[in-house]
Amino acid sequence: MHGESSGQTCCDDRRKGGSMGACVDRSDWSRGDSRRWRRTCGLVPLVAVVLLLAAGDSAADILFRDRFSGPRLGDQWVKTKAGDFAEETVEVDGGRLRLAASTLGTDDRTVKYHGVRTREAIAALERRMRLEVDLDWGSQANGCYMTCGLYLCPTAAQNPRDEPDWLRVEYVGVPPGLKARCQVTICTAGQPRDLYTEGWPEKREGRTIGRQRLRIELCGQTLRLEENGILLCGASEVKLRFTRAYVYLQQSSHSNYPLREVFFDNLRIDQDPRPTAPAPE
Repeated sequence: MHGESSGQTCCDDRRKGGSMGACVDRSDWSRGDSRRWRRTCGLVPLVAVVLLLAAGDSAADILFRDRFSGPRLGDQWVKTKAGDFAEETVEVDGGRLRLAASTLGTDDRTVKYHGVRTREAIAALERRMRLEVDLDWGSQANGCYMTCGLYLCPTAAQNPRDEPDWLRVEYVGVPPGLKARCQVTICTAGQPRDLYTEGWPEKREGRTIGRQRLRIELCGQTLRLEENGILLCGASEVKLRFTRAYVYLQQSSHSNYPLREVFFDNLRIDQDPRPTAPAPE
């Protein structure tokens, strides 16, 4: 042990092995230097604790995440399909979920739906829930009569649109080419109600879209939708009748269209631990 008279103190004179036992000469330190040293040493463990707590809270809040890094679709997903297709594909391709459908020569009376849903329902809607996902409309020569989007639905089905309760956020093709419009719809007891349509049907021109980052926030009976960081829709009195939901990622197409593909990526669902009001009866 070094004595105080030597002008040196050991940083860790209790550590065995001596690897961290280098001593610091304080004989020529000013009083200000000493104070700064003590402040720095005191802050290090405090900062470490704050960072650990923040990391723990963040991890605990994440309910579901998939970057579709492949090489194949994970077991947390179930494929869905409703209607007749000439060709349909659901796969992980290049680090993204790819949905592709051709409906040439199929039944003119039906719209075809396919995609994936989570294997388990996500119990998040009784609290402040946030869902984020990348959606790529692709390079469509003609996006007419095609949709691409997501559903929150309390039941497991081949097509959530046929179920009595759901919330849907989707893009609807507007001819020609890359043009589409965003639409938000809620269905309660089999009765659909549009919350947002981009002015449809009065405004029919649509807009050019590509890869969109969607952020959906549900807090009690209030919904907020952002596209690429810009608010598209803020709706109150949403009146969801469910607090658990499967997440569906879907593409639909009417009959007699060649192969068209869309992509999803970077899905993340998390929640605020603070409770909100219970769902209405």
